[in-house]
Amino acid sequence: MNGILTEAQLLLSMVAAQPMLARDTDEQPRHRDSPSSRSVEVMLLDNRRLRIPSWHTTVRATLAAAVAGLALSVTAGHAAAQDVDSVSTGSTTGQTLTVAHTTSGSDRLMMVGISMRNDDHEYATSVTYKGVALTFVAADERSDDARVEVWQLVAPPVGTHNVVVTFNKDLKKAAVAGVTTFTGVDQTTPVGATATANGKSTQASVTITAAANELVWSVVDAKKPVTLTPGASQTEHWQRTTDGDEAFGAGSTQPGNGNVTASWTLGDDKEWAIAAVAVRSNQPPPPPPTEYVDAVSTGATQGQTLTISHTTSGSSRLMLVGVSINNDNFETVTSVTYAGSSLTLVATRTEEDDARVEVWQLVAPPTGTHNVVVTFSAAPFRGAVAGVTTFTGIDQTNPIAAIQTAEGTSNAGSVSVPSASDEIVFGAIASELPGTLTPGWGQLETWNLSTNGGFAHGAGSISAGSSSVPVSWSLGSADDWAIVGLSIRLQACTGSVVTTAAVGSSLHLPSNGVTYSTTFTVTNTGSAEDDFDLLSTHSGSAISLMSITGQSVVQGATPDSALLQALGIGDSTVVTVSYTVDDVPASTPDTLALSARSRCNPASSDLARTAMSVVRPRMNTTKTVEPAGDPQADPLPGTELSYTLTTTNDGSEEAYNVVVVDSVAAEVHFKVGSTTAQLPAGINALIEYSNDAGSSWTYTPVSEGCGAPSNYDACVTHIRWTLQSPLSQVAPDNTIQLNFIARIE
Repeated sequence: MNGILTEAQLLLSMVAAQPMLARDTDEQPRHRDSPSSRSVEVMLLDNRRLRIPSWHTTVRATLAAAVAGLALSVTAGHAAAQDVDSVSTGSTTGQTLTVAHTTSGSDRLMMVGISMRNDDHEYATSVTYKGVALTFVAADERSDDARVEVWQLVAPPVGTHNVVVTFNKDLKKAAVAGVTTFTGVDQTTPVGATATANGKSTQASVTITAAANELVWSVVDAKKPVTLTPGASQTEHWQRTTDGDEAFGAGSTQPGNGNVTASWTLGDDKEWAIAAVAVRSNQPPPPPPTEYVDAVSTGATQGQTLTISHTTSGSSRLMLVGVSINNDNFETVTSVTYAGSSLTLVATRTEEDDARVEVWQLVAPPTGTHNVVVTFSAAPFRGAVAGVTTFTGIDQTNPIAAIQTAEGTSNAGSVSVPSASDEIVFGAIASELPGTLTPGWGQLETWNLSTNGGFAHGAGSISAGSSSVPVSWSLGSADDWAIVGLSIRLQACTGSVVTTAAVGSSLHLPSNGVTYSTTFTVTNTGSAEDDFDLLSTHSGSAISLMSITGQSVVQGATPDSALLQALGIGDSTVVTVSYTVDDVPASTPDTLALSARSRCNPASSDLARTAMSVVRPRMNTTKTVEPAGDPQADPLPGTELSYTLTTTNDGSEEAYNVVVVDSVAAEVHFKVGSTTAQLPAGINALIEYSNDAGSSWTYTPVSEGCGAPSNYDACVTHIRWTLQSPLSQVAPDNTIQLNFIARIE
C-alpha cells in the first residue's frame, strides 16, 4: 500500500492553452515611395524585445480575364514568343505520303499542310507522327483542280520520326505536304481563328482575323502555276512541286494585326485553294481591364423603340450604347436617352442594307436604375439589338481618344484602333445572318445578342489598350458585317491615399475558433473622388486572413483583396480586416498590413501595419491529500482520504476550455457525492465520471458499486472537471480547487 498518498495518477488536459496575439499599433502611415527606418518593438513572454522593421512593401497584382477566339499570340509590343522549330516537305503520287521530320524544343505544335491535285476528289483520311494521330483543322478545294488541308498535333514527340499522310485512294495526279513545328505555343488552345478560300485567278488570297499578338500560318495549292510568290508581309517556309507540276504547294507565316491577308501570286490565271490558321503562343495578350466596367445590359426589338433597364454606379462614369441593326429598309437610330438625358452619336458604319452599327455616348450618366430608350427612324424590318455598357474611372472632359470603323463581307470582321496603355478599347459589331460571333483573342465579350430568328445580331467587347489594337470577330461563315472600335481615355488624376492602423492598447487574441478583426482608416487625399484597390497581407505564420469589409467596400475574389468605391475628396472610411489566429507556438510573430491603391492613379498607394506576437496561458496544477500521514507507513484500511487539486493560470491571458482529469487508484473506493469545486464567481464546472479508465464519461456513481461498502463506489476509475467559462489570468480569479474523497480498502 506504500505510495498511495503520493503517487496517485494525474492527467491535466489543457485544450485551453490556445495561441493568442499581443498587438502593438504604433505604426505611422507612410507613402510607398517614402520608406522609413522606424521599427516596432514587441514584448515577448520571456521579457525579450523583438524589433521588427516598420517598412516592408509587398506588391501583388491579381489579374483575371475571360478571353475568346482562336490564334497563336505575340505579347503586344514584343517579339513573338513562338518560333519555327523545323520544316520538312514531301510528295507522292500514291495513297500514302511519308515525310521524315525532326522535332525539338518546348511547348510544341506541329502543323501539316497538304496541297493536292484532286482530280478524282481525293482527300486525306489520316495523318500520324510517330504513330500519334493528328487532328483535322480545315480544308478547301476548287472543284477537282486544287485542294488544301490543315492538320495539327499538340506536343508532338521530340526526335526524328515519320509523318505519314494517308489518302482515301491512290492519287490520280499528285500531292505535296509541308510539315512545320513551332515552339512556345499555348498547349491548351493552340489554334485560333481559321479561314479558307478558293478561286481561279492570278492571285490566291484569304483574310483571317488575327491580333497583333498572334501569328498566322498558311498553306496554298495551285494548279500548274508558273510561280508561287508570297505576299510582302509573309515569310515563306516551304515550296514544293511534283514532276510535271501536277501538285504545287507552299507555306508561310506572317504577324497578325486585325484582318490579315495571306496571299500568293501565281504568275498565271489558275485554280487555287488556300487555308490560314492562327496559332496561339504561350504568352497571352494583356488581360482586358474589367475593373473599369460598371454594368452591362442588353435588349432586342422589331419595333420603333427599344427600352432597356440599366443600373449605373461608381464615379467618373461613361455610358456607351452599341446598336446593331439589320437595316433592310435603311433604318437608323434617331435618338437615345437615359433617364431622359440625351446621348450623343459617336460613330456609325453600314454594310449596304444588311448590317449597321451605331455607338452613342453619355458622359456622367445618372446613377441608379433607369431606362435606356433607343428610337429608330422606322421599325427595323428584320430587327435590332443593343448593348449598354457603363464604365467608371473615365476622363470626363474628352473620353473618346480614337475612332475606327470598318465593314465587309467575309467570315471575319476586324478594325485596328489606335490606342495607348492607359486606355480601354471598346468594340461593337453588327452582322446580317444567324450564326456565331466569336471575339478575337485578348477581347472580353461584354454582350452578344440576336433577335428571334437571328436576323439582327450584335456583340460588344473590351480590350486592353496598346499602340494598335485589333477589334475583331469570327462570324463562323461568310456574312455582311460592320464594326465600330473606340479607344477610351481613363481618368487622369493626381490620386493620393493615406492608410493608418488603429492605435490602442495591445490586444490578446486566443485562437479558439473565433474570427477577430483589426481596423484601418483609408483617406482620399487626392484631387477627385476615387476608387481604391485594397490588399491585406501578413508577413508571418500566426494568422489566416478571412475578409475585408467596410462602408462601400466590395470583397474581392479572395479574402485578402477588396475594392473601396467612390471615396470623396478628403473623405475617410474605416476598413475592417478579419482573421483567425492559428495554432502556433508562443512568441510566434506576425504583422498584419493593409495597402490602398488609387484606381485613377495606380502609382499612388499607402500601407499601414499592425505588429503581433502569439502568447499562451500557462497552467500549473498541484495535488495534495489529507491526512498526509507517514509516507513510510501503511495507512489503515477504512481510512478516508481527502484529495485536493489546485490549478492556477499564471500566464498572461485567459485560458479557454480548461479540462482537469484525475484518476482514482484501484486501492481506494470513491465516496459517492464527495466531489466539489471551489471556482471563481461566474464559472461553473461540468463533473463527469468514468468506469473504464477514461474511455467513456457516462457513468453515474452508486452506493456499493462494484462491491464497495455502503456510500462508496469501487467502479469509479477517473473524474473529469470541465470549466464552462475561461479561467482568468488575474488573481484571485485565476485559481480553482477541485476535491473528492476516497476510502482505503
